[in-house]
Amino acid sequence: LDFSFSAAVRYQSSACLGHLSTTHLDRIVDLLTMKMHEYLGGKHSGSKDVDIREFVTVQKVIEFLGFGVGTAAQSRITLAYLGNLNVELQKVQRGVLRRQICEGLHEVFNKVFEDEEAFRVFSGTPGPADDFWALYNEIYNVVYKWTKK
Repeated sequence: LDFSFSAAVRYQSSACLGHLSTTHLDRIVDLLTMKMHEYLGGKHSGSKDVDIREFVTVQKVIEFLGFGVGTAAQSRITLAYLGNLNVELQKVQRGVLRRQICEGLHEVFNKVFEDEEAFRVFSGTPGPADDFWALYNEIYNVVYKWTKK
């Protein structure tokens, strides 16, 4: 995923992580969350162009991962990722990163909503469903503000 590798290598790495996420979603999301906090809230703080480009590369992986609400574990991991992303969203200033985050969110929400039966069952679970809709609303409000800039 490192920006020093070619786009083709980064794409294939992302695709491999996507396949691995069917059994190791938790570990992959933990790694990506650590990178997110490092680049957006930690030592890099998303201040330099190089940091932004590197994190955009990391953020592209999100499109390949097996997010959803089909199982309790998948729901928990999806909610944890959205919660961690929500914490960092206010810090995102660069348009290229905002665009990539929006593309990733589009994929995550598509995966959550695509299995209608799983989503119906998930929606009937008061705690996680309430958390999901609260996060959805908070993320929507931040992205809506981005569109006004």
